[in-house]
Amino acid sequence: MKNVLRHYRWRICALLFVAINYLDRQVLGILKPELAARFHWTETDYGYVVTVFAFCYALGMVFAGKFADRFGVKMGYSVCVLVWSLACCGHAFIRNMLGFGVMRAFLGLAEAGSFPCAVKVVSEWFPRSEQSLAVGIITSGTSIGAVLAPVLVPWLAVSFGWQSAFLLTGIPGFIWFAFWYVMYYAPQKHPRVTPQELHVIRQDKETVQEKDDGQTVGWFSLFKHRATWSIVVGKGMTDPIWWFLLFWLPSYFNSRFNLDLQHLQIPTYPIICSGDIRSVIPIFSDHPFQ
Repeated sequence: MKNVLRHYRWRICALLFVAINYLDRQVLGILKPELAARFHWTETDYGYVVTVFAFCYALGMVFAGKFADRFGVKMGYSVCVLVWSLACCGHAFIRNMLGFGVMRAFLGLAEAGSFPCAVKVVSEWFPRSEQSLAVGIITSGTSIGAVLAPVLVPWLAVSFGWQSAFLLTGIPGFIWFAFWYVMYYAPQKHPRVTPQELHVIRQDKETVQEKDDGQTVGWFSLFKHRATWSIVVGKGMTDPIWWFLLFWLPSYFNSRFNLDLQHLQIPTYPIICSGDIRSVIPIFSDHPFQ
């Protein structure tokens, strides 16, 4: 058979897109009114649970890159997905505030490794001319979960009980792990990557390696670059709003307008879908990793 370019790297990109849907982190926010009534949570109690997740997610980001470098993205990403899938399913068996806090902590720590691993995969599998598009695609996956959750989670909770919403959004992670473990190898070791595609992937890697003197980059040296400040300012301005909408919007609609689980979709969709705009910004950047 003739050896032709197969574009296998875009299958890897599709796997990353599916992994970064974050559907599992949306379940608690949507079910918050029901869980608060069932377990007698106050707004402060729920705030503590949300804070634990956010703190552990931020803490995990500090170590996620080192973790991916140490164990490689195949093993590193596998561990992250397995841990956060177990944590998501674990919510179904919890009956107290401490237990939910522990599950959210593990969920935050594990999900923190998703983007560092995904970006490392993109840098290994794509030439620089395609990295912006690849990052834009996988980043847009974060909004897919937010869009699906208002439909899927209430239906699961009403039809099969609130526990099913956690279980059936956590189980797909194990299925993804199976595909990832079978399909992913480094490009130069992958049996499905043709020499032509490998040439495309590596066409500018030599130039990048020539510029790399092998020195370790210090934390504080990063603040000398404008790209670092662009990320800090951009995330600082958008993330608090986005996370507030994800975790508190269903509760607001319930308390202010008395909307139950079956009537959250219509008012939630326009607000959540507007967040998709921020997901496509990397597509318009020519050099996302500079």
